[in-house]
Amino acid sequence: MYSIWNNFSTVIPVDYLSSPKELLYILNDAKPKYIFLSNKTLETYYNIKNELEFEIKPINFDEISIKNIETNNEINFDKIDYENIAVIPYTSGTTGNPKGVMLTFNNLWMNIKSVSIDIEIYKPLFKVIAILPFHHILPFQGTITIPLSTNETIVIASALSSDYLLNLMQKHKINLMIGVPRLYKLFYDGIISKINANPIAKTLFKLSYSIGSYKFGRKVFKTVQDKFGGELEYCVSGGAKLDIEVAKGMRALGFLILEGYGMTEAAPMISFPHPDKVKPGSAGFIMSCMEHKIIDGELIVKGPNVMKGYYNNPEATNQILKDGWLHTGDLAKIDKQGYVYIEGRSKDIIVLPNGKKFNPELIEFELIKNFPIIKEVGLSYFNDQLTAIIYPNENVINEIGIVDVRDYIKWNVIDKYNKTTVDYKKINNFYVVNTELPKTRLGKIRRFALSDLVTKEKTENYKDVDIPEDIEYKILSDYLKSVVKKDILPDQHFEFDLGLDSLAKVELVSKIEASFGIKLNENALSEHSTLRKLSAFVKEKKQKLEDDFINWNKLLKEKRIQKLPDNTFLLKVLKYISIPLFKTYFQLEIVGKENLPKTNCIIAPNHQSFIDGLLIACALNDNLLSKSYFFAKDKYIKYWFVKLFARFSNIVSLNLNADLKESIQKMAYILQNNKNIIIFPEGTRTRTGQMNDFKKSFAILSKELNVPIVPVTINGAYEALSIGSKIPKPKKIKLYFLTPVYPENKSYDEIVEEVRFKIYKQLNK
Repeated sequence: MYSIWNNFSTVIPVDYLSSPKELLYILNDAKPKYIFLSNKTLETYYNIKNELEFEIKPINFDEISIKNIETNNEINFDKIDYENIAVIPYTSGTTGNPKGVMLTFNNLWMNIKSVSIDIEIYKPLFKVIAILPFHHILPFQGTITIPLSTNETIVIASALSSDYLLNLMQKHKINLMIGVPRLYKLFYDGIISKINANPIAKTLFKLSYSIGSYKFGRKVFKTVQDKFGGELEYCVSGGAKLDIEVAKGMRALGFLILEGYGMTEAAPMISFPHPDKVKPGSAGFIMSCMEHKIIDGELIVKGPNVMKGYYNNPEATNQILKDGWLHTGDLAKIDKQGYVYIEGRSKDIIVLPNGKKFNPELIEFELIKNFPIIKEVGLSYFNDQLTAIIYPNENVINEIGIVDVRDYIKWNVIDKYNKTTVDYKKINNFYVVNTELPKTRLGKIRRFALSDLVTKEKTENYKDVDIPEDIEYKILSDYLKSVVKKDILPDQHFEFDLGLDSLAKVELVSKIEASFGIKLNENALSEHSTLRKLSAFVKEKKQKLEDDFINWNKLLKEKRIQKLPDNTFLLKVLKYISIPLFKTYFQLEIVGKENLPKTNCIIAPNHQSFIDGLLIACALNDNLLSKSYFFAKDKYIKYWFVKLFARFSNIVSLNLNADLKESIQKMAYILQNNKNIIIFPEGTRTRTGQMNDFKKSFAILSKELNVPIVPVTINGAYEALSIGSKIPKPKKIKLYFLTPVYPENKSYDEIVEEVRFKIYKQLNK
């Protein structure tokens, strides 16, 4: 960086975790002459190299020999024009694409001067720990330019684990730390959990918390201070708002937290506290070099630290800079003493606890564009998760024939999207709603109201709701209450509001047949999707009226099954080809086959990879294999050669979306004919290496047909061939056939839990 400045050039810092798409935009917008890389970032560059609109010279640090570098001792800093552009960090804005913020040397200097001369939190010979990535202007300034300007030592952290950071701070006796709220919360939670376990320490903490003096806390909790090196004077927090309880708690432990406020466009500080005048919850005072005013609640500032403008973007510049005033887009209040309190953002930019910022509209647009099932989507950050609220397109649902919409969206929308984006933009949770998203008259999503849409208790106006008094409604309502374990309103959607999955819908359809004599399929619930609609339909069409139980035993024994394959010739050929390959490449080990019972059974493995079914086949002898059936979703058995292989491999196609009931009946038919079935209780492969939730269909089959279940642990297949892997890795795979689970005197849930626990226990040995 300094060598670039010494050559009168401009620095453009870029996140090394940027996606190829993000890097491509920044490069084409800024058109730099050189790009500095490492071996870790080389692949990202080569992914977009051919799409660049200009010539650029890459320089790989890992290929440079220090011995061969020609040095020039001439220093040109004193010749630099302070109005020249020093750095252009790119930051996301409301218009969509990242914007390059043109910061001059004078912009940087005014920040340096404010905290090293005016406030004096940076002192000569201090040791500053650099934790945050340098492409953000806060660590760029706080842990590089300011420390070097004031003759301090920078200790660069190469990892983010708390143990590593504490060891580093102890070793180097750190004096100043700059972090985001998430880091301080991590430290605070770890400390407070130990304090709460000690009655004396807990009492002292309460006393220190009530006093509110960090000097008192520093004396009382000297052992805690020593964990951080014993010399830590200041902890600067920025990038997002710090939880006030964390601020007060850290203060009670003897840490002086200096929480400031700013934005990249101000290089970055707008307000900052004086060490002797800290109020938890406040962002300090407006910087002495700045003017300020509040218009309609928005903080507007002006000063020599404000950017020159957005690079190549005069329109965006004019929107935020008006007559030299920077419109921050943040709502603020300033009390009589001058303390600044940031109360929220008037912009839509989502700011995560780790300081990452992004425009949710870009993701929303991408989801709607790429996934037709989504009619509307809004992103919000609540409950510590990036959450999507999705209003699906009912026409698409009906066209595709989707029964379990939530499950479809989980794997075919959210999971697919998450694989294409950087970690901090991944969707951690989602809700499917049965109503349009809250919007302004102009059609813009009211983002602040999204959380209310999913967290607001819909039963709060229960008294005002017209509840049907028909006996049909009461029978269905009582049944659904027992399933979802909560009160139900007549217009709540079975899936979006009540969360009924495919199996629950099968059970509801069976309940309707048992109680009212009406035969339906699961798709009928899409048309009659609320309790009010369904009860009205049932009242009109019912053939009888009995509050009868679901008879799974009767349902499973209905004879609606066409002829199934009864030949494993091709599977056996594939098995004998695969065994030596698997034993050589994966060091395949099979243990516990003696646990397979003499009778027919359900073999239930966890699901780690695409080859799990073949692994099970390799473990069974020819006699067992001939009596065993595998299952595959019908979408995988479309081509003639796949159909041929399935026919001669005892592979049965299932349509879990269109007809789960028939799929379960096929499995039951096989078991009733004294054959074995291999079923993956998770239903789908793991995306993380951890087990997914178990569906209970296998437990119903076991219980109603009195067939034992053999849990099987597959370990190592995820590491060898996880979803998205193209080439298998030579990782050791081990299959462990566990002792059978017998269904006698057990409920469906107890069977599921016992099988899952056995597999989990073996996996974690």
